[in-house]
Parts: sequence; C-alpha cells; structure tokens
Amino acid sequence: MPPLLHFARYREIADELASRDDVIVASGGLASQIQWRAAVLGGRPVSKRLLMLDTFACRVLNDCGEYPHIASDSERHLAMRTALASIDDPMMNTRGIAPMMERSYRDVRDSGISLAEFELRARSRGRSAILIRAWRAYEKLIAALPAVDPADVLERAAVLIGQTPVPQQILAGFYDMTGAQLRLVNALIAAEKMTTIFVPVGEDAASKHQRQRSNNTRTRKPSCARSAALCVSCSTAERRRVKSESSHARSIPMTCVFCSASRASSDSRSARATTFR
Repeated sequence: MPPLLHFARYREIADELASRDDVIVASGGLASQIQWRAAVLGGRPVSKRLLMLDTFACRVLNDCGEYPHIASDSERHLAMRTALASIDDPMMNTRGIAPMMERSYRDVRDSGISLAEFELRARSRGRSAILIRAWRAYEKLIAALPAVDPADVLERAAVLIGQTPVPQQILAGFYDMTGAQLRLVNALIAAEKMTTIFVPVGEDAASKHQRQRSNNTRTRKPSCARSAALCVSCSTAERRRVKSESSHARSIPMTCVFCSASRASSDSRSARATTFR
C-alpha cells in the first residue's frame, strides 16, 4: 500500500508528529520543533525517535550486524589531496582543484550513481578519464583506512531494508532529496515500511507579490491593426477571409471589416432606438 501524502506547514507537521515515534526528518530544526511541541503538549520533557536519513541508514546496517566507519570530512579532504598528487597531469596542479574534485565526486555519488556507472556513461569524453583515475585513487585510499563513503551507507541500507525488521516509518520535512536518499526512500516504500509522507508548504512572498501585481494590472484590449488581414481583435476565420479577398486589391482597408460591421450594426441599433423613442 503506498504511503499517504500530506501537505502542511511546519508547525502543523510538528503538532501532528508530536505524539508519534519512528519519524525520519529532513533537518535538525524540524526535529527540535517536534520535540518542543511534544514537550508543550505533554507538559514534560520527552525523548522521541527522530532520525535523519543518514542516521536511519546507519541504524539499518547496525541491525544487520554491519558497523562501517564513515570517512570524516578531514579524512576525505586528505584522501582527495593525496589522490590528486599521484596523478601526473597539469590539471591536477590547478589552484583549487582539490575542493573542486571533491565536490564533483560528492555530486556524482549523492546522485545515486557509482563510479563504475559514471565511467560507462562518460565513455571517455573529454578529460573524464583523468577524473575517473583520480576518483579511483581516492576510493582506494578511503577503503585502506578502512572507511566507507556516506553514499555507500545509503546504498547498502537500500539493499538491506527488506532483510531487517524495521518499524513503520514517517517521512517529514523534505522539499527534495538526492538520488541516493531517494533510492533508500523507494526501498522503504517497496517494502511497505513507510506509512505517511509530510511535505512542508508555505506562502512564497515572491509569488504572492507577483499575484498581487497581476490582479492590480489592467488588461488592455488589443487595438485593430491598420491592415484588415492583421487585425488582432477579430477571429482567425475572419482574418483569413479578409486576407484572401484583399490579396489582389491595390489598397488595403485602414480598419478591420469585422470591426466596421460591428460598429455599423451598433449604429443601426442606436438609430432604431432613437426612432422608437
């Protein structure tokens, strides 16, 4: 059974989840707000099981008997600099290449793509072969620690989610997510271990201002063009008819035939009304 989808404001989400456990939250701010609302409604401090997706993935691996060491930021920085130093290419001496390569690797892995799959998609285009060489050297250094990348934890948890007794989960606070996170969420849904998804909504000030401007702006009626064939006030069929009739004429009417007919009919109605009175 697919999970229920709810759209609500942050405060409404916090009120709804104040009495529930096993919630996967998008940020620590939402977790703190849920804890605070639970304490206010209950009248006493409470301890709730509110986990981030990364923490939830680690919990799934621990329940299956796996306790990987996730490489810290400093370990990843040092491993990337060491890997780039081992590549003999002028590009690796560029200023700021280490953080750029690390961010690019992070984008690739967080999108849910492994390095082998990225290599198949790249097909040695441009300088992708050098990038892959550097990233492979980086992964070897991380594995030698021994440690794993954060994306590996999410990927492994998505595989093991059906092999561990995970309680029913609630997902709350996500506007969007990375490909690796989405794979884990889809695994939870496929295993029927997710009941509800709360998506935060709010009034966008920019769109509200734009709507106010649209409501205050008066729409101007288009005026007739000088050519009957180009009149923007008449129907398409009438424009085509007038254009075909005036295609061989030496002079083009200054006003639209349809508009002239409308004015003539209105003038005749006014004349009849005057005669009646």
